[in-house]
Amino acid sequence: MLAERAAAGLLLLLTALGMAVLGLAVLGMAALGCSRSPEAVERARLLAAVDALRDAPAADARRRRGLLEALERQPAVAPVAQGVRDACAAAYRPLLDGTELTEELRRAVARGDSPAPELPQKLHQAEAEVARARTLMAGCERALADLRHARSPPASRALP
Repeated sequence: MLAERAAAGLLLLLTALGMAVLGLAVLGMAALGCSRSPEAVERARLLAAVDALRDAPAADARRRRGLLEALERQPAVAPVAQGVRDACAAAYRPLLDGTELTEELRRAVARGDSPAPELPQKLHQAEAEVARARTLMAGCERALADLRHARSPPASRALP
């Protein structure tokens, strides 16, 4: 009878210890999963900067210009992050330049200003900037896709 009680107590103790070890392991894994790597933080920051620029109203040129400048100032260490920052800034700069020039021409026409001799040239320049932006936007989209699919390298450890 005493031996059976001792065995049951030992089994209970081992079960409790096993559960405690399992609980600590789960907590450890959760803690590791909750901490974000510098690459993940950089990725999130750049994606947010591009999304803010993309989502800003087209009519708010000043805000979009500020968001573009903020994107250009984003620090980026990983090559894939640098690629997003540089490709998207290169695509959005001529888009904003062309859009602002188009708005300037639209305002001049709305005011009834007499057509200036440089009007056709400015209109052509605005169209060229927007067309250039369309071409460059494909590079921005590719860089964004690469960044979204980039993963932090796994910690290297030897398997037992």
